[in-house]
Amino acid sequence: MQSDVELIQQAKIWFDRQPPVTYSPDWDSATVTRLNNRNFVILPSNLSISESEIVTQSYLVVDISLKETKGNLIELFNSSSFDVGNTKDQIISNYLFYFDKVSLPRDLDFNIMVFDIDHKFIKGSNIIKGRFKNALNLVKLKDLKSQMLMRGGDEVGFGKQQCTDWYLVTRINGMEVGSTYLYTTCSGGGGGGGSGGGGGSASTRDKNDIKNKTTDPCINSTVQSALGANKDVIGMIGGIISLFDASKKVRLNIYDGTTDHGTAGQYKGGGFVGNIFQANITLQTSNFKNSSKESLISTLIHESVHAYIHTSGSKILEGDHETISKQYIDPMATYLHNYFGMDIKDAYSLAWSGLADSKAYIDARNPDSFIMSDGNVITKDEIASIAGAYAINGEYYADQKKRGTPICN
Repeated sequence: MQSDVELIQQAKIWFDRQPPVTYSPDWDSATVTRLNNRNFVILPSNLSISESEIVTQSYLVVDISLKETKGNLIELFNSSSFDVGNTKDQIISNYLFYFDKVSLPRDLDFNIMVFDIDHKFIKGSNIIKGRFKNALNLVKLKDLKSQMLMRGGDEVGFGKQQCTDWYLVTRINGMEVGSTYLYTTCSGGGGGGGSGGGGGSASTRDKNDIKNKTTDPCINSTVQSALGANKDVIGMIGGIISLFDASKKVRLNIYDGTTDHGTAGQYKGGGFVGNIFQANITLQTSNFKNSSKESLISTLIHESVHAYIHTSGSKILEGDHETISKQYIDPMATYLHNYFGMDIKDAYSLAWSGLADSKAYIDARNPDSFIMSDGNVITKDEIASIAGAYAINGEYYADQKKRGTPICN
């Protein structure tokens, strides 16, 4: 009988002979499980994703039997409290051997999906109390958002990509009873996948992604509209960050509530998972009670970009006026101008108002003014006055005329 070390080495040789894939298995963490003359070499892959809503644990499995060697990607999904721990080998090997007739300990509830090693979907199951409950399918949601052309504005140099959102769908007796977002696949020249996990030049969860988790109806509607527009705020934020580092993608959760210091917005949990920057953004509910859509979206952009700047250690806020304008202010002002159809000076006021603590703003001269993309200038006094008029929330600036679109309009 082959030892575990020999089986792992055999599995690695087999895998290295396969066509290139877009993920990286962790061979140092490989384990071996034996079941009825089949040897399952199981090791984690870097497709695993953990978020507040869902935990995705991804494993490469090389199945070595007397007759053949074959491989699969296995993905386990459940709530954020789900942790297979040391039971993963038992779960995966038993499921691959018995599939829907699997019998596992009664305390195990999870979803499992099987792919080939190229990450094309094969089948999935919902396991409740250790037994098969429902079949799961990986499908694309057929609504406008999943079919739209995802791109950033031309002003930030994004190219066009056709992307598809994929959802884990649970059906009982042919009726859909629930769905959970799993992946986005983006194709450059190849196809985006059929009923499977993608094809062509697809990448898993490799696009800019913002989840709207706000609960206030007016804030939620404003954020959702910005996410669904042709010149969407997702591409806009991702576009600015790509000017700092073209390799980075963005994954954000947007909440409303109370910020720690009563500011209009704040970020927490900033960090990197591979080439993906992720953070949680909170918008102060009371601050936007009677404010404008323009003020809220500009705050969302500022907080998102600031989260990246501070987490990455970027020194852009200490840079000169020309640098900060080109990489931050100009793209943001152009986006606000195009999305809201607002005056270009108003757009620059909202863009600069969130950077009052930057070196470029503090050191402005000639006299305290900035050049806009149309060649005209805007002063600090104008920035403060105009931006303040958009931020009126019913409690401040009572004698000042409001600007912008009411947030609940």
